Amino acid sequence: MRRERGNWAPLFNFEDALTSVFYPLVYEVIRPRKGFLIRKSDMSLIQYIKDTQGELRHVAWPTRLQTVVYTILVALLSVLVALYLGLFDYIFTGGLARLLEVLPAAPIEITQDPTSTTSPIILDSVDTTSVPAAPKGLLEEIPQL
Repeated sequence: MRRERGNWAPLFNFEDALTSVFYPLVYEVIRPRKGFLIRKSDMSLIQYIKDTQGELRHVAWPTRLQTVVYTILVALLSVLVALYLGLFDYIFTGGLARLLEVLPAAPIEITQDPTSTTSPIILDSVDTTSVPAAPKGLLEEIPQL
């Protein structure tokens, strides 16, 4: 790169160098195969159903006895897990309730005698004749109704 008069571009551009070195490597690694997202398919619905049925023939289906045994096993394990969690919930809830019963409650301190009366506030003693002036320009901005 040649430096021209008035042009203060660097002699070596790191961005161009990195792009020219790493772009081909990265592009080759992550470049998808041709037609990755655009795939023209001539498969009809009937062909799709036939292929699906062919795949389902390869599935190893469980026998009736296996299905019954696995169903009972899942139900038993679900009940056991529910009992296990319920037991610990009961233990922790009961323990927390006993702990709160044993701990002393914070005493409530009464700071005012409820039978005494307070003196009423007399509003006549408030001086309402001297009102502070509003800042200049504030009242001009408010439209008059």
